[in-house]
Amino acid sequence: MDENLYLTILYDLYEKLLTETQKEYFKLYYFENLTMEEIGKNLNISKSAVFKSINTTTNKLKELEKNLGIYKNNKKIEEILTSNDINYIKKEIEKIIK
Repeated sequence: MDENLYLTILYDLYEKLLTETQKEYFKLYYFENLTMEEIGKNLNISKSAVFKSINTTTNKLKELEKNLGIYKNNKKIEEILTSNDINYIKKEIEKIIK
């Protein structure tokens, strides 16, 4: 999966755990497709400050997923629900129950 797509999915899952500044810079960079230089100019901050914030935010999103696994669990549930193999479904449900 494309890294940018993965990060935007993680953002949707964990947005409420980010600071307002992290949300703002992330949205401008990933959703509005502004460059770090453009963000810096628009907000009167340095390009390096924007880079540091976005880097910190992406690392935080990855760490949250590593620890909480919401995306991974959602994908597993989707896989189970869309499977046509009843034995696979039973096996996976048994894993969850245990």
